[in-house]
Amino acid sequence: GRAWALMGSSMAAIRELEKFVESREGRLEWKAFRALGDLFIEGFPQQAKHYYRKALALKADEPSLLYGLSRAEFQTGNQKEALDLAQRAVRRDTNQHVAYIAHLARMYMARQQWSDADRTALNALEAAKEKVEDSPGHLGPLVVLQDQFDLLISLMRTRSQLPGASPEDSSRWAQYIVDRADIAVRLAKHDALSIL
Repeated sequence: GRAWALMGSSMAAIRELEKFVESREGRLEWKAFRALGDLFIEGFPQQAKHYYRKALALKADEPSLLYGLSRAEFQTGNQKEALDLAQRAVRRDTNQHVAYIAHLARMYMARQQWSDADRTALNALEAAKEKVEDSPGHLGPLVVLQDQFDLLISLMRTRSQLPGASPEDSSRWAQYIVDRADIAVRLAKHDALSIL
């Protein structure tokens, strides 16, 4: 099932994983339930919630499951529950996954908790910078770093348009655009290198 998912064949992956989780061995395999949740998250968040909850019953407070369930709750309109789950995921995550921190920032933004969103988005940016430093010359961490600049640009754009906005928000917005452009240049060099 995981092999089908890696090859981009979601339906075949779902079919195989559902067969596995119905088996005696599969009923206790939380990673298989998580994989099913991940496969359903985009188009069928209710189904994804079902699988993430089954996985959490087997592996309580696993950050990847809390993150997935938070995404599913948000997609089904449960913003408060999505925020609570995102907070738990970040607290439980010892590896500082940038995706979990950035997702928490988006949950704060959705609930218009601007100072929490700002603080958390900056934490995601710092975590992404550390990943780039830890893996010099690798493309993936740079893409993640660019995504964090996109998140901060979106946040500053929104904040600068709110009543009583600070000129500092516009200044930070402009600086993040410049910083993101630097990352784009580095990404372009990776493209050029792959051609060469």
